[in-house]
Amino acid sequence: IWNVWDNFHPADADGDDKDVKKLLARYARDIKAIDPDDIVLNEIERAEDVEELPQWLSDNVHNGIWQAHVGLETSDRTVICSRYPMTMLAVNTVPGAWVGRGVTMALVDCPDDDIDLVVSGAFSSLSLLFAPPPTDQTILIIFFS
Repeated sequence: IWNVWDNFHPADADGDDKDVKKLLARYARDIKAIDPDDIVLNEIERAEDVEELPQWLSDNVHNGIWQAHVGLETSDRTVICSRYPMTMLAVNTVPGAWVGRGVTMALVDCPDDDIDLVVSGAFSSLSLLFAPPPTDQTILIIFFS
């Protein structure tokens, strides 16, 4: 999970702002280094950045189709991105979580038929559940802030 502090703007990747390009290059380098199948980004401010996110990930991190599931439509969106299909999409719990933030949730259909991943992201927090629990898989969870 990575809190991008409202300064992650892939919709501006083709613009002239050198600071935006430099920051996006740093995000790409860091995300590519951990080579994630799934990533949760907190505080994506603009809707156009959410819309551009799957293509940006494909172009800059890992070539292929990326899915993006956006949480509550606020200025502090939590977005789950995955290289695999996502189902059971939700944007909050019942009763609802903290007003204005919600809990973004998805079931990630992992390529192994025996294991799927439930991902839930909220402001600066992440939960992972496996169905059934993994036995010998390596799981790397990195928090950036």
